[in-house]
Amino acid sequence: MAITVCPMQITSANEYIEKFHRHHEPLSVGGLFAVGVCDDAGTIIHGVAIVGRPVTTNIDNIWTVEVRRVCTDGTRNSCSMLLGAVRNAAKNLGYHRIITYTLPEEGGASLRASGWVFDGEGGGASWDHPSRQRTAKNVGTKHRWECVLRESVPDINPKEWVDRVIVNGDVPTLFDMTPEDSPCNGSTDSP
Repeated sequence: MAITVCPMQITSANEYIEKFHRHHEPLSVGGLFAVGVCDDAGTIIHGVAIVGRPVTTNIDNIWTVEVRRVCTDGTRNSCSMLLGAVRNAAKNLGYHRIITYTLPEEGGASLRASGWVFDGEGGGASWDHPSRQRTAKNVGTKHRWECVLRESVPDINPKEWVDRVIVNGDVPTLFDMTPEDSPCNGSTDSP
């Protein structure tokens, strides 16, 4: 059976995840884009992946995205195809790094087959706190995987991002512009 990558809306991917994922619920917040794999006719969805902002705040640096959900019906190579597609999409969108987490009992064959590298153990703590109660699910150490999409990551504080723009030509670029130089600084003065 031939399969191919297909476009997918996050809401449709979440519906698929709700029906078929072994241990995760649909992604409620933080989704940036989704992809699917389907048969050549585009009539049967065999899997979906949702990419979003990293859950861990110290990794959420504007240049990194996280594969938050992957779900397939078991069709051969569908998981590897999804992981390769989201890696390529993230690179084409300008991200420098893409990460994901698996449970220790998940071997990672599809990740390795699509160019991902094991990056150690991470996670494991519950997100439940007295001020923000949540139902803990799959609490425990996870395996982190990554693809470095570009070698250098610009040294920029994400909170300053709104006050900066990338402009070609003689105008200062993102990497040498101060907030005062930015056309987004709220000034009404014309240049």
